[in-house]
Amino acid sequence: MKIILDSNVIIAGIISEGICHRILSYCSEADIMVVSPFIKNEVLTVMKEKFNADKSFLNDIDQFLNTFQSVEHDTLEPPVCRDSDDDNILSLAIEVNAPVIFTGDKDLLDLKSYHNIRLCHPNTFWDYIE
Repeated sequence: MKIILDSNVIIAGIISEGICHRILSYCSEADIMVVSPFIKNEVLTVMKEKFNADKSFLNDIDQFLNTFQSVEHDTLEPPVCRDSDDDNILSLAIEVNAPVIFTGDKDLLDLKSYHNIRLCHPNTFWDYIE
């Protein structure tokens, strides 16, 4: 089984010791998460611009993200979400046949599902894994 963590979940997992951190750690140990160049770029950009991460920390994050399978994906046609960044997350899930995306993004969560992909809040992760 492969799952997708939206960039916001990955970032929360990096900057805090809460549920997203535990999810990210579990995904790393279980080797179940897939990322894309888009996700890696978004995480690194936000960490640099919003959290003022220095080059060394950004390099550590990049190396960590490189431990996950990275998959290129097509653009969704027609667009599904008002935010094209969200379409990138959906497209990745379609490409790898992921059954679920964990996200804190309200627009994605409002979809509830897309092409048999469940869109779930991180608070439901442990219920899903069991």
